[in-house]
Amino acid sequence: PTAAWAAGTDAVDVPIEISSEEELKDFRTRVNNGEKSLCAKLTADITLTDEWEPISNVAFPADAFAGTFDGNGHTISGLSITTQAANQGLFGLINGATIQNLKVNGTVSCGTKNNIGGIVGKMQAGTISQCSYSGSVTGGYAGGIVGALNSNSVTIQNCSNTANINGTIAGGILGYWRTRATVENCYNTGKIVGSSKAAGIAGQLNTGTIRSCYNSGNITSKGDKGGIYAFCNGTVEKCYYLYPREEIL
Repeated sequence: PTAAWAAGTDAVDVPIEISSEEELKDFRTRVNNGEKSLCAKLTADITLTDEWEPISNVAFPADAFAGTFDGNGHTISGLSITTQAANQGLFGLINGATIQNLKVNGTVSCGTKNNIGGIVGKMQAGTISQCSYSGSVTGGYAGGIVGALNSNSVTIQNCSNTANINGTIAGGILGYWRTRATVENCYNTGKIVGSSKAAGIAGQLNTGTIRSCYNSGNITSKGDKGGIYAFCNGTVEKCYYLYPREEIL
């Protein structure tokens, strides 16, 4: 790290460079200990070898990660989370953060706990861009990119999911969408299973916009289901979907 980073300076143009599992864990420790505005950039692919505790594993939005994490086109593989706790993913809870240019592969399994995602468990505010997830996610509100949103200031763009998602309310990109947000230029090819609601992009969309998205993954639910959304009170435009097969639980 540079001298600025040693002092904990929040500077997108001087990010901490991460090239190993240990350096990623050190970054997590600093964020979880209160340096919520840190910014980082991956300089190599990383394979995780231990059960993962989320970055920003905090209870309150005011304490959540608010910096920038730039994957720089690299992959974090071997993500493994098995717990009975909410707000789980590579990142647990973010608030005003930017996560971009990142690929993640792994397994996140949390029973029926809410806010479970491949990349972010719960998103209070911020932007996720140019990210992808593969593997599997199991939870209550469950999504390949984000488990659940709880803010009017969220953008998810240019993201994709190929993982199998299983939840109460499940979506390929986003599980549960409580407030206003924008999801655009995203796609899902993974199998989505929801006991209550399941969809290729968003399981539940209360308000906001889904734009220029598509789904080609199988959708399975004994409740509401859809190629793009299962429940929607927002705006959906320029989206399309294929149904290779729909199954009834």
